[in-house]
Amino acid sequence: MSAEPGPVDRHILEGQILVAVKLIMATYECGLSEATRYLYMRYDELREARPDDFAVSHEEYWKGAYS
Repeated sequence: MSAEPGPVDRHILEGQILVAVKLIMATYECGLSEATRYLYMRYDELREARPDDFAVSHEEYWKGAYS
């Protein structure tokens, strides 16, 4: 059985990218660039370790993220 994800992981898994980035910035007291790098790193780790926990596919996940 998998451990319950923390708040940042939960937002990443649910595809709430902006919420995750804001929480990363607040939690780690970092800027946007560092928070974005952390998001990408954590996304890759979670996608590999818990692929079935994501709400959407990889392709759908990033759709509109840069709009």
